[in-house]
Amino acid sequence: MAKATELVSNMIRDVDSDISIPASERGQPAWALATLFPTQGAWSEDDYFRLETEHFVELVDGCIEVLPMPTWLHQRIVR
Repeated sequence: MAKATELVSNMIRDVDSDISIPASERGQPAWALATLFPTQGAWSEDDYFRLETEHFVELVDGCIEVLPMPTWLHQRIVR
């Protein structure tokens, strides 16, 4: 996982500012980044705890689940 973070940092650092993403690829997932992480079902607790994210993420049977952020209405009802 540390290698993945290092690779992403290096990819970002090495990108030339003159290179732009074609319009046809904008808005598409960055699949190259996804290949740096374990496949669904192969995540370990160590991999999970090394994730750096501000989203709600759960590890269930080796799979990562990204949970939706609570809405304002939900927060008000809970309060």
